[in-house]
Amino acid sequence: MFLKSSADETAEPIIMNGSIIIRIMNAPRLLSRKSVLMISMELYLASIINCFMTDNYIFYGLRCQEIICGLILLTIVSRFDKIKRQINQSDFFKIMEGRLNIKIIFLAVLLFMISANDWSNSFAAPPEADKPAAAEIKPGSFEFYMKSGLDLFSKEKYNESIAEYEKALKLRPNDVDALYNTGLAFQYKKENARALELYLKAVAAEPRHYASKLNAGIALDDMGRADEALLYLQQAAALEPGRFEAYYNLSNIYLAQKKYAETIDVCKRGLSAHPVHDRLHNNLGNAYFNTGNAAEAIKCALTAAAINPKNETAFFNLATYYESVKDVKSALENYNKALEINPAHYDASLNLAIMEAEAGKLAIAEARLIKIRTAKPSDARAYYNLGIIYDMKGDKALAVKEFRAAVERDPSYAAELDPYIQKLSGGR
Repeated sequence: MFLKSSADETAEPIIMNGSIIIRIMNAPRLLSRKSVLMISMELYLASIINCFMTDNYIFYGLRCQEIICGLILLTIVSRFDKIKRQINQSDFFKIMEGRLNIKIIFLAVLLFMISANDWSNSFAAPPEADKPAAAEIKPGSFEFYMKSGLDLFSKEKYNESIAEYEKALKLRPNDVDALYNTGLAFQYKKENARALELYLKAVAAEPRHYASKLNAGIALDDMGRADEALLYLQQAAALEPGRFEAYYNLSNIYLAQKKYAETIDVCKRGLSAHPVHDRLHNNLGNAYFNTGNAAEAIKCALTAAAINPKNETAFFNLATYYESVKDVKSALENYNKALEINPAHYDASLNLAIMEAEAGKLAIAEARLIKIRTAKPSDARAYYNLGIIYDMKGDKALAVKEFRAAVERDPSYAAELDPYIQKLSGGR
């Protein structure tokens, strides 16, 4: 029996690196004339109130004539529908008969002309003398070292970045941002123990610091301390239930632990925060598949592939799900799509070779397995499957050679293959 790869359970963790996550927002609505009128009225009234609350009755250049003019113009807006209907009826003289309308328009224009000399200043910023001077970052200051560290980090100069952050920490040893940024630089260097130490100091200084708890969980998981990682990731999720990162990283750990019900739960929570996160859909589909729900798994993989057409894992998983329901055509199609995205995708090549061998295309399958065996010589599965193909072709010597190579690379195959090797080699 051939050895295949199952749906991909491995995924890169999301590390909070201080970047802004842009959320999906509803498209803005067009405001009705009534809404514009009400909003404008509120703004003008707020301006009037602010005028009388300031010492000089001037609020950044907003003078009484502009306020009065604005109120009159708002009255014109409020009559806009009536005027528009009259124009549409081609009865211009009805407008002329509305003397109040003419008076209002005339007065508005007059007030505009009165304030014309000052109009350009009415909405200007306060005079230069009133503006606070831009803060100057002094060399050797905490802010100077933080900015320098951030600039170096953005250039992936992590050692130099750490050196600058450590200078900042000498000035403010308990500053949360300095602790977090230094920890992040160590985490990018794969020095998880040092990163964890800094994240925990940041959490001690600010117990509700979401990013430090999140990254502490990831560092612990990378260090093989999954149970401790879960605690920090759960705390991060509780602090910010509207963000997806903690849920995604929790799903990675739960999948690795084969806790599929928990995986489904956190994936759904993560997707409620970020519905178009393709890797969350990947993990949700994987969990459904491992609980026997291939139909839902296929839906999840299709969604992930639609969100990100370059997601090779989505197409690979989709192929394995289709293969499980005997949809050979769709399985082959999606294995090939995964390989189009990443020609070096080992597992897609492995499974495709097995499907080709099962279809009787032994030469094509053999060539594909030899290719991936060369690319990844430490993986026992290519040798194991080549041994089966050579046995099917009647070449016992080559079959024994490949089986022995498989056992050398993965001794767990010995119990299964040793008796078969003895049989094929005639007891030798």
